[in-house]
Amino acid sequence: MKQHHLHPIHAFTLIELLAVITIIGVLAAIIIPVAGHVRESAKSTRCLSNLRQVGPAFMAYVADNRERYPVSWNGTDTFDNNWYYLLAPYVGRPLPTSWRTIIALCLPDAPFGCPNVDINDPAYERPWMSYKMTGAHRDYLTNGGANGVATQIGLPVALVENPATSLLVAEGREHPDFLSRTAPELIYPHHNKLNALFADGHVASFTEKQIEERWNEFYTPAASN
Repeated sequence: MKQHHLHPIHAFTLIELLAVITIIGVLAAIIIPVAGHVRESAKSTRCLSNLRQVGPAFMAYVADNRERYPVSWNGTDTFDNNWYYLLAPYVGRPLPTSWRTIIALCLPDAPFGCPNVDINDPAYERPWMSYKMTGAHRDYLTNGGANGVATQIGLPVALVENPATSLLVAEGREHPDFLSRTAPELIYPHHNKLNALFADGHVASFTEKQIEERWNEFYTPAASN
C-alpha cells in the first residue's frame, strides 16, 4: 500500500506579510497619483477639444452677422445679453429662453463647459460658468463706449489687429466675459493651467505666469473706427 506523505503548508510569516503590505502601499502611492494625473490630462484634452469646436461657431456667427463678433456681455442680468445666448444655434442648440437654458449650455461636457469645472463650488456665485469671452471689446457694445455704440451690435472682425495673439475665450468664473487676468476673471483648473481660444481659431494652454507676462499682447481692446 502506497503511503501518502503530507507536505507541510507554508504560511506567511508576519515579516513576509508586512513586506507585502509595504510593497502594495508603495505601488499604490505611485499608481494613484499617476492615474489622477492621467484623468486630469484627459479632461484638459476634452476641454481643448470643446474650445476648438467653439471657434467655428464664432466664425459661422460672424459670417451671418456682417463680419461682426457676438456681444460678450452688456453687464445686465437678462439672459439674452451674452455670447452664450447668441452662439447657441451655432453649436446645435435651440435659442435659450431663460437662464436655466443658458446654464444647460455651460455644464461640464456641454458646448460652453469645461469638463473639469465644479458646478457646485461654493466659492463662486455662478459656479456653472467656466468659459468666458474677452471683455476687451465691451465698450464698443454699451452706452458710453469709446466708439459711441449703444446697441448690442458686436465688434467688426476687421478691428482685431492680431487674431493669432488676441484671446477670444478663456477659462474663468462668475460672468460671461473677462476684463482682467485675476481670479475669478480667469482661473487655472488644469494642473495650474488654463485653456484658451484665440481669434484666429487656434487653442492653447497657459500658466498664470505666462498669462501675466503676455497679458498686454493677449488682451487687446479693439482699434477705433
